[in-house]
Amino acid sequence: MSDVDRLLSSFEAGGLLRPSPDVANFVDLSRAIATLAGVGGLELTEGAERIASRIGQSDHFVLALIDGLGVGLLQHLAEESFLRTHMCMTLQAVFPSTTVAALTSLATGLWPGTHGVPTWWAYLAGSGVSATVLPFIERFSKRPLSKWGIQSSEVFTAPTLPPRFRRERHSFVPKAITSSVYTSYTSAGAEVTGYTTLSEAVAAVLAGIAAATGPTYSYLYYPRVDAFAHDRGPEDEAVRAEVANVDRELSRLADGLKGRARLMVTADHGLIAVSERGRHAVRADDEIDELLIAPPSGEPRVPVFHVKEGKAEAFERRFRDRFGEWFVLLTAAEVERLELLGPGPFADVTRQRVGDYLALPLGEDVLAYEPPGDWMAGFHAGLTPAEMLVPLILA
Repeated sequence: MSDVDRLLSSFEAGGLLRPSPDVANFVDLSRAIATLAGVGGLELTEGAERIASRIGQSDHFVLALIDGLGVGLLQHLAEESFLRTHMCMTLQAVFPSTTVAALTSLATGLWPGTHGVPTWWAYLAGSGVSATVLPFIERFSKRPLSKWGIQSSEVFTAPTLPPRFRRERHSFVPKAITSSVYTSYTSAGAEVTGYTTLSEAVAAVLAGIAAATGPTYSYLYYPRVDAFAHDRGPEDEAVRAEVANVDRELSRLADGLKGRARLMVTADHGLIAVSERGRHAVRADDEIDELLIAPPSGEPRVPVFHVKEGKAEAFERRFRDRFGEWFVLLTAAEVERLELLGPGPFADVTRQRVGDYLALPLGEDVLAYEPPGDWMAGFHAGLTPAEMLVPLILA
């Protein structure tokens, strides 16, 4: 059985979810919000139209993006909790189910195959630099990409939708990232407010809407659920406590809005726990790395490989011998044909960044390059339901 057939069998069995524009999804949410905010000319799928109808019109829109809040985490809340009682529908995340891909889709209304920012790490072939994309740094030295003469517009190439919103815009993000390159890209033209705690962010959102003299769009990004789930695993008590905190604070936000605004709550992805037996590694001095132009990029759940010319056959053989039990190895062309990164052909920038091969886990495994001694407990970016299903909550 070919690796493509193995993947398709996993889709059919339900162990993995196949990305599809035919079910309500995260790109639909982006386009629905943009349309309601006054952006014309966007093509809406049936799913996007249904989402727009459920959201409805309002003078004030508030979108709270809770990083890592997959639908599975809501089950630990009481049935009468705010998030569970206001759950509207389940959305399919984009693939790879990771923050940088999702937030860029939210900002652009495009699938990762089109917007070109699919993974946390990317090899920028034109500069010969391995980048950590969202913090805009070189992967290994941690120095800003600007030290290599790389501009934001070279990495984030797709135009964003919010500058076209016909309303005043505000972004509320942690203080540490208020001036980041990525925040500037996704929040261009918005008033950006930094916060320390979620309670502080909620108060700032309420104050902004109370002072508004016209229609507004407020975007609140909160990363602590994801951070705890990475560090301790998604089932840890600290994660459940943080989800409960999110529930309380967003309930307070909804109460404070007093019906003046439409509150939307969603997430970029969920997470899974990865045990010690699911941890695999490629080292700088091993037989796979010597066949590569650059270190493996992508994500530990979806590693990406740029292979030296004439070495494809050797790479496939070595990879499958070592990791074929846990991963399927697909060419970039196969990933494009299966439309895993969204419908239609890849943009040129995507084609460069996904390299020659992508490895997709069939279960709960990761493949890291030169991993640290202290592994994370929780991961995402894969195709399991836990990673790919996110909530849409409306109040």
